[in-house]
Amino acid sequence: SLGIVIPTLNEEKVLPITSEELLKDKENEIEIIVVDGGSSDGTIQIAKKQNVKAMSIVNTSRAINLDIAASFKV
Repeated sequence: SLGIVIPTLNEEKVLPITSEELLKDKENEIEIIVVDGGSSDGTIQIAKKQNVKAMSIVNTSRAINLDIAASFKV
């Protein structure tokens, strides 16, 4: 199992390509988490359509670390 965190900010054009490429790996179970810094485009909606975990956080890096840890139940 492999967990990949993708930090984003207004990446609606690039995110589909990135996540599709990562999910092509059939040898590993891959979990993708998109951590968005407050995009004004459709980044979060695209992530959710691709069935990856997505969260929007506009707080400090500590808050991002805590939310990521909670997603992995660390």
